[in-house]
Order: sequence, then structure tokens, then C-alpha cells
Amino acid sequence: MIKMLCCSIVKREIDFLVRKHGLDVDLKYIDCALHVYPDRLSTEIKAHLNEPGQVIVYGNKCFTDIEQVAEASQAVLIGAENCVEMVLGPEISGQDQYRKSFFLTAGWFENWDKIVKKTLQWDRVSARLNFGCCDQMLIIDTGLIDMPELDILEIFDYSGLPVVCYETGLDYLEGLLLSALKKATLESKFPGA
Repeated sequence: MIKMLCCSIVKREIDFLVRKHGLDVDLKYIDCALHVYPDRLSTEIKAHLNEPGQVIVYGNKCFTDIEQVAEASQAVLIGAENCVEMVLGPEISGQDQYRKSFFLTAGWFENWDKIVKKTLQWDRVSARLNFGCCDQMLIIDTGLIDMPELDILEIFDYSGLPVVCYETGLDYLEGLLLSALKKATLESKFPGA
């Protein structure tokens, strides 16, 4: 059984894909709020990497030494820069029309209060200052969660940004996940190969 160490921000998507493919994996989710504390996130991930061939479902830019941590543990990274790229792929977020967008995955949407209000401790003024370089808040809708209009309006009110929903599937993440699991299977059977 392959162990997967995942950010809870992509829990809905990973759980869906694991069920869809009937994957025999051992899932461990780490609190998404640790992104605010990269050193603590690094320590937490290292604490769970105890055998070759584990899959790390975090972006390559979630903390500075994630690639070295994966290599030292003979673990396999999912192969995306961040959770947005995991879901959308690298092409979308790099397009000119989205360059000044702040992307919210379903996990970000569900954890808005936890991350923005409680962990970052941003009031409306702080949120508007921090999101001031953005033109819009783009919510990535994969159809896995309900997105009540009242919650969307609250994000608009809090951030001061127009909110746009972008519908997409999970094809890109599905490909990344299945590829990472193949690599992890080989790594667990032939460490260091």
C-alpha cells in the first residue's frame, strides 16, 4: 500500500479520485493552515516520511526545500507548483487574462475563514491591502462542493475583489496522481533506482 501525504486543501479532490479508481492507498492529510508557517510545514512533512515510495501531494513551491525533502526521503512529488496548478494545469494560471487573479480551489473556498481570518488574522482592510494587486478572485469549481452564493458574496465583500467561478474537471490532477503513484510503486520496490 502506497502512503500519500497530502495537503488538506485538496482533500475533496484526492478523496474523489481515490474512490473513482479504487486506489489502495494510505492517506494522511496535513492541515492546510500550515502553509502560513513554511518551517512548521516542512517539519510536519518530514515527520511523516518514513519509507521510500511515498507520494507527497504538495506543490513544489509550498515551501522552499520540498524537493530536497522528497529526494532525501525517496518520496515522489505530485509534480505541480501549487494546488491551483494541480487542478487547472500550468497553462491556465499563466494566461494573460488570469495573471492578476487570485485563485481559490474548493479547499481554499471551504477554508477561507480558517486561513484568511483566523490563521493570517486579516481583517477586511488587511485582506483588501493584501489582495490589492489582484483584479479578481477566481474560484475553481470542480463540482465537488456546494458554493452558496452567500459565501461567494462574503469573499467578495471581504477581499474587495469581483468573484468569478471557473468550472473545470479533475483530468489534470488525475493524470498527475496516477503518474506519481506509478513512480512511487517503483520507488518502493526498487529504492534509489
